[in-house]
Amino acid sequence: MTFPPGEKQELDEALVDFIVKDSQPFTVVSDPGFRALVAKLDPTCTLPSRQTVKVMVERREVEEKEKAKAALQNVDSVSLTADMWTSINMDAYLAVTCHAIHAGELSTTLVGVRPFPISHTAENVAGTAREILREWALEEKHAVCLAHALNLIVKKAMDATPGLDNIRSKTRRMITYFKSSTTAKEKLQQIQVQMGRPVTKLIIEVDTRWNSTYELLQRLYEQRDAAAAALTTLPTDLDLLTANDFECASECRKIPSPFHAATVELT
Repeated sequence: MTFPPGEKQELDEALVDFIVKDSQPFTVVSDPGFRALVAKLDPTCTLPSRQTVKVMVERREVEEKEKAKAALQNVDSVSLTADMWTSINMDAYLAVTCHAIHAGELSTTLVGVRPFPISHTAENVAGTAREILREWALEEKHAVCLAHALNLIVKKAMDATPGLDNIRSKTRRMITYFKSSTTAKEKLQQIQVQMGRPVTKLIIEVDTRWNSTYELLQRLYEQRDAAAAALTTLPTDLDLLTANDFECASECRKIPSPFHAATVELT
């Protein structure tokens, strides 16, 4: 059966929507189950090949990107947020999102996802962001990465807090011990259950993310009794955290809490 041009285009667009929105592979049009479903819904429908679908998706990408570029040309300024993530193959990527006020409403556009094999410094992140801005013809606009600015402010404040560095160092060694020892990990879980606490892992700190320091302190304080009890039963020469250390950690986690909430909201 030959569909009218308008109806065929609608079907093709719906297929592209399905693939893009649900992150489906191009090969889905060749999968027996999907083809059987389509045939059941409409026996006269002929699915395009995966090569044709690839062309259709790439065309949609170009069209949507041009629409987004045009919309961003009508704003006075933009704000950027950046997020670093690692794939299952341990490849690092940087995603940059652009925020702007357009026609009285906040608009958010993903402007780039780039491989990021270099060091995760502020200068390298800013350099990649500038490259993406040039690609989107936004380099002349005022671009502010508010989340990154918050990151720098809180990180510097935490680094300058007396006594906190020693607590973080002790905690890193303790968490490494629990992660590297099966016996220690099982003992911690056992005591968490006995104490009626959630069975959760301690969080490792990442130097380039101050949020991880906040999350480390938060989890450490929540599990302080279970962690201390587990360590007292294990053969280790770790420098244990004192009651004063835990109290300091508790106070330090309160201060950046609003910044953590703001960063989560921005990213």
